Amino acid sequence: MVRRYQFGLKTADFLLCASCGCYIAAIAEAGGEQRATVNAAGVGIPEFSGREAQPVSYDDEDTAGRMGRRMRNWMPVEVLERRHAVAV
Repeated sequence: MVRRYQFGLKTADFLLCASCGCYIAAIAEAGGEQRATVNAAGVGIPEFSGREAQPVSYDDEDTAGRMGRRMRNWMPVEVLERRHAVAV
């Protein structure tokens, strides 16, 4: 089960494991296009093995700058969700 979360600027939906809280991916939408980024460390891609993390700060970014960066750098995606019915 996946849970969506939005941080302060609410420019993306962050997908988290509903059981353990692990970050899975993030999805942003602008101009009718959806873009996403995936937690590559969580899927064990051999090419990323042993790479050092590089600190990055986006604190000085405004909303337009943040969305522009995401739409340029994140991969195009179409998100299809299957909702589970809950018995009441």
